[in-house]
Amino acid sequence: PVFEFVLTYIASIVNGVINAAAPIIAAIQNVIDFVTNIINAIIALLHGDFDGFFSYLQGAFNSAISFVKNIIQAVINFIIGFLEGFGVNVKTLFTNIWNLLFII
Repeated sequence: PVFEFVLTYIASIVNGVINAAAPIIAAIQNVIDFVTNIINAIIALLHGDFDGFFSYLQGAFNSAISFVKNIIQAVINFIIGFLEGFGVNVKTLFTNIWNLLFII
């Protein structure tokens, strides 16, 4: 029983990591885009290109927001994958919790 639990636990972690991989890769791309936009904004400012400066700042801001969204999505995907590795139906779980909290 202990060995079976350990294998299930490891499989659940792997399942969670696999589910979280795509948002993590997207978040890494967001960081690269953010840094690139900041560097380009500084270069545009030094050249006196204020329209370009603000455009690059907007791009950096959008990349930062996308980064946060992707990290949150990665955490959610990991938790769902982890729970599904134990055979938990996440949709049913949250439906039951919702119904318990808001029974009229």
